[in-house]
Amino acid sequence: MGEVKRWFKAQPGNLAVAAPLLAWPRRGLFAYDTLRGIATNALAVMIGMCALTMFLGWTDVALSEGHAWARVWLRARGA
Repeated sequence: MGEVKRWFKAQPGNLAVAAPLLAWPRRGLFAYDTLRGIATNALAVMIGMCALTMFLGWTDVALSEGHAWARVWLRARGA
């Protein structure tokens, strides 16, 4: 329980450190640097989502094939 209390007491200090990271950019919304940053972040998220989708799809195919092979193997053993 003491660890939880220490964690709660540390949060205001953590928030003070993190707050500048959440500040709106000093440049305008339609400035080149702002738009470039937004586009870069959007591309990184899209690439990550595509990679995750492909990984999950490949995992599904591998598990389906493994299941099919296990059924054939079990039938061959007479189980």
